[in-house]
Amino acid sequence: MTYEEELLHFENRLTKQSFYKEQLDMSAQKIESDLKDYNYIDRHRQLEEKHEVIYKNIKKLHTELKTKVTKALKHLEL
Repeated sequence: MTYEEELLHFENRLTKQSFYKEQLDMSAQKIESDLKDYNYIDRHRQLEEKHEVIYKNIKKLHTELKTKVTKALKHLEL
């Protein structure tokens, strides 16, 4: 996979994470306005879990990309 492809993949993950964050924020507002809707509370928990998984995935991808770029830069300096 080229750097460009990896960066596009990373960008797509960031977009997905942003979408889930917005959904999570809207869900939190819905829960605050209607605490009796238990189905929505379950949906909110699912969104929290999905957001957490995506966030961890983004951190991992970021670390991998940073490592690859650092190695490539060191190689170019030699």
